[in-house]
Amino acid sequence: IIPPDYTRETSRTVQDPERIEALQGSRLRLTMPGGGRWRVRFGTEALAADESGGAASVDLPLARSGYLAIERADRDDSASRRLIPVTVVPDRAPTIRVDRPGKDLLLPDATPVVGVSAAATDDFGLRSLELRYTKVSGSGEQFEFEEGALPLAITRESGRAWQARTDLALSKIGLAPGDAMIYRLVGRDERPGDAGAASSETFFIEVAGP
Repeated sequence: IIPPDYTRETSRTVQDPERIEALQGSRLRLTMPGGGRWRVRFGTEALAADESGGAASVDLPLARSGYLAIERADRDDSASRRLIPVTVVPDRAPTIRVDRPGKDLLLPDATPVVGVSAAATDDFGLRSLELRYTKVSGSGEQFEFEEGALPLAITRESGRAWQARTDLALSKIGLAPGDAMIYRLVGRDERPGDAGAASSETFFIEVAGP
């Protein structure tokens, strides 16, 4: 069982297993002695086997759970058939939590500097973490929206656990009386693409209007 490269986990070998459990994205290399004497299916899908050195082998990417059916090609009886359940465990997206202030704020003006601290964890490793915000200004039916991102000071307790903090200087961001700022933390794990993206809860900072 060969795990995805991004996990940096080592391969493991099992012999004559009752069941197989693996992380989604792993590859299963099944080897059976006796060359072409075997037929293999994953569910209803027949798998092609390569023969080499008196053994047959099947290489299968593990994207979903199911079962392997292994049977002798030269027999047609249940005694020569094996069914092996295969459980594919999905890789969870990162967990991101805003610890401070951890609530919506209504401020009398835009002079305060709001300290934000957060924590992020992942099963196999984090790749990025940033604070994203939307500034909302205007009134009535005339609203303007401005999006931005702020870097974080990150302390890496390990590759799988990060602590992050930043200071939101509301006047530098351009908040005026009656404006609001909506922010959240967004992170990714080591998986390619968008599958490993996650977000914290969203919070508001509102500056009181006249």
